[in-house]
Amino acid sequence: MPNRYHHYVPQCYLRHFGFAKNSKLNSKDYFIFGYNKHSGKIIPVSVDKVCGEDYFYKLSDLVFGDNYLDSLYLETKYFADNIEKQLSRLLKFLETELLRSASMRTDKFNMPKIGRKIVVKHLAIQYLRHPNMRKYDLDLLNEIDNEIYDFIYRNNLGNTPGAEELLNDGKYFNDDKVLTHAMLSFMNDEIIEQIVDALSDNIWIYNYSPNGDFFTCDNPIHITPHYKGEVNHTLLGLNQYGAEVSWPINPYFTLSIYDRNYFPQKECNDNSIIYCSEEDINHYNIIRYGCAKDFVFSKSKNFTTAERCFMINNIFNLQ
Repeated sequence: MPNRYHHYVPQCYLRHFGFAKNSKLNSKDYFIFGYNKHSGKIIPVSVDKVCGEDYFYKLSDLVFGDNYLDSLYLETKYFADNIEKQLSRLLKFLETELLRSASMRTDKFNMPKIGRKIVVKHLAIQYLRHPNMRKYDLDLLNEIDNEIYDFIYRNNLGNTPGAEELLNDGKYFNDDKVLTHAMLSFMNDEIIEQIVDALSDNIWIYNYSPNGDFFTCDNPIHITPHYKGEVNHTLLGLNQYGAEVSWPINPYFTLSIYDRNYFPQKECNDNSIIYCSEEDINHYNIIRYGCAKDFVFSKSKNFTTAERCFMINNIFNLQ
């Protein structure tokens, strides 16, 4: 059925790590090499068959009923016709301009503030639309609902003004988990703006792999907490003290956004294109392997780093 399989990692993103099945430049039949971290097998998979779930963004009839708004609005109108078209143009621009700068041996890629904000907007939406974030939102909301229920019934407040509405609000959100996830995360303009303002002012470094050896995965955005002490997980950890947010934007460049307060020594490298050593590339590929749910992806069949991770995990599982 059309629009059945909903991607939580966009196809327009995955295509940058894939290849067309035939020579037609406008072909939509793209494949990508995937390493299954459960079986250890390398398989070419179509980008339209990975990183999604059936009807993941389908809104329930309870919400819309006879309303004119389609239950597949999020999948078709919001993402496919809006967000992902913007993202596709952005990714093409970044790949073209970053590769051009690297070929000219330019050490800096000075993106204007408005450009940074656009990049972070899409990074935030990608981070927030993922199944991991839906689980986080629903678990948190359920915890809050339980505390409200306990407070009302423990104090015999069931008949007080407003109590019934408060309880019904919790039931309403629990009845449509897709809508709840959307309104609490990727469609919440306040949260998106806070993330955009915070991350666009941090330190940006473009890690460069000339041979295009960076992996991506089915959960591509990762937060590395460099500070080992207690921290406030501000903006879902994206702007916590000591954080590095990394996102492979194509096989050649992994964007790292560093907390400006914790990394003052990196200030001179803001907007820099850093040529990565093999060790650096392995570092980021190990991160991708670690945060992947099922698949790590590459534009080539070279999954040596993933194979080592798989072997090490099996050794620990046997102990």
